[in-house]
Amino acid sequence: MVHSLHATLLRPAAAWARQAVRPRVVLAAAAVRASSSSAPAAAAPAPAPAVAAAPVAEPVAPATGTDAAAEAEPKPKRGRPPGERARKNAANAAALEGSLEDIAGARAAFEKHPHWTFALHHFEQLREQRRKEHEDSGDTEPIDRVSPGEAQALRELGVPRVKQFRRVPMSIFRELQRGGYEPERIVEVLQYFDANNRSMPPDLYRHSMTGRISASATRVRRLPRQPPPPPPELGPVLHADPYDNFPEHMPPLDQWRHELEPKILGYLGKGRYFVRSRSLAERIVEEMDLDGKQGVTVVEAYAGVGSVTRLLLDHPAVDKVLAMEDNPSMLSFLERLKTDETLSRGLPGDRLYIEKGNAYRWTTYERMRRAGAFDHLQDPAAVQDGGFVMGPVSPRSHDAPDWQKPSSIIFLCHLPNSVHGEQLYAQLVAAVASRGWLFQYGRVKMVVLCSEALALRALAQPGTKHRHKLGVTTQTLTDVREAVEPSELTPLASHIYPCPLSKELLSAEKVDSLERDRAAESRQHRADYRLRKSLIVVEPKAQPLLVTREMEAFEHMVRNTFVLRSQPIRISMEHLAPGAINVLRKLHPDHPDMQDRQDEAINPDTPVWSLTIKQWVALSKAYDKWPFRPKMLLDEFSVFKERSMNRQK
Repeated sequence: MVHSLHATLLRPAAAWARQAVRPRVVLAAAAVRASSSSAPAAAAPAPAPAVAAAPVAEPVAPATGTDAAAEAEPKPKRGRPPGERARKNAANAAALEGSLEDIAGARAAFEKHPHWTFALHHFEQLREQRRKEHEDSGDTEPIDRVSPGEAQALRELGVPRVKQFRRVPMSIFRELQRGGYEPERIVEVLQYFDANNRSMPPDLYRHSMTGRISASATRVRRLPRQPPPPPPELGPVLHADPYDNFPEHMPPLDQWRHELEPKILGYLGKGRYFVRSRSLAERIVEEMDLDGKQGVTVVEAYAGVGSVTRLLLDHPAVDKVLAMEDNPSMLSFLERLKTDETLSRGLPGDRLYIEKGNAYRWTTYERMRRAGAFDHLQDPAAVQDGGFVMGPVSPRSHDAPDWQKPSSIIFLCHLPNSVHGEQLYAQLVAAVASRGWLFQYGRVKMVVLCSEALALRALAQPGTKHRHKLGVTTQTLTDVREAVEPSELTPLASHIYPCPLSKELLSAEKVDSLERDRAAESRQHRADYRLRKSLIVVEPKAQPLLVTREMEAFEHMVRNTFVLRSQPIRISMEHLAPGAINVLRKLHPDHPDMQDRQDEAINPDTPVWSLTIKQWVALSKAYDKWPFRPKMLLDEFSVFKERSMNRQK
């Protein structure tokens, strides 16, 4: 057994020696021939002709003795010096066959290869076990030679596996040794790692950063990734016929470019548009819920060219349409409806009233009232009480009979994509609390074609990123729902005109309605987010949660607390007024007065945008009763600025 081990280690050394000696003999012979040919001709005897004519294999040029010696020296090889491998093999063989002291002295040769280090470690363990057994037996003879069993174990665990584990990194071997694993276990791990595409066994885990090897049970695993939710079922798309000449009082579609483009300058800059598809116009009339009603009056703001106005005049339930438009280029097409004989109910006559004014200004409604546009809505009881006064506050209360029953007035608005459009919507919703504006005539339903951004804020639920003051005010005073989603109006250019030139809005691909909840990073996406359209229906509550005297404190509190809408409500109340944090103490869930009203109780650590409508109402009422709240809650400068802007229009 030992003899075979020697042959395995020394055979490469003998082969290298045969290859190394042969070039030296050839070079030595060449050097002798070169030195003999360079001797002086006078000193040498005259050669015989036969000898002189002897053929020479390769002619050698005359050279000095120094040049010949330089050519005779072998060129050094790159890498390992000659004979080093043979010397190491001999030292390893002597160490394996020598005594215990020789093996300890030859450790430096084995440590240069990890698997030989492992073999030597296992061999030393066998030697130590044998030494203990030898001492226990009482034998006094020293142990100088390697036993056949030790040599067999050394050969099986060490030398034959050097080529087998050639793909195993040294770091894995050292980590296994540092972990105190048994030699047999180390060999199993190395075999598994080499045969399974450099992966660890299932019961072991190697850290990707530190390289430490530990049991898989101690590994901190991530939670399994949840499968994505199934895609929602999208509603039907409103298909628009591109060849439908709608509305009929307009020129053909192929002439719009010449008829409307010169007049549309400044129209799109103000965020204005009008409905151009019959399917969208019919859907708007359908959401008004006119079936089964009689004597309905529709107040249409920003009527445009009168595409929806035409369908309203043809509907049998509509008694009168009050259309407002301030753009001169659109008024010329809107006034054609007065003389249009193609209407199903004939010429409109008094059923159509056109007001040349902006629906954003309160003076427009006052001018309509003085012109008698609302005379058919006043009942005798109202006239005896002094009539209706168009202003911010109405003497009527929400307990009146005209408020409890459905109103015969419907307000339709094509809301512009501008700041003034959002301000108009906020003012109309706030007028519900005071029964101002058209709410003097009853509980008026509002159908608004607005941008997707405004619809998201009006419909935002607690805890969502779109939750803001506009949504809290809308849901406190009214019941709002989304009648037409933006995904149904695809492509948008087929439903409204003029349409902003956007690649996404002009595409015929339907957009998922849930896609609007994602974060909008690009500038174009933010622009499309504001330009996409949505139809919402806003109906005032029969009993609003707040009345006129409480709206001032509510507006002041909501406007200022939503500045820090992601912060806890206690932090926002500290910025509201000095000592305003004391208002939250009466609304704490542990307060005795809140035991029966837990749905109105407020935890001070609740974020501002996570408060429910009932919590906002309870907080505003408590803030209104707080004796130390500021008395001047309305910014006079903002009111003066808004009035000056209205005068400039």
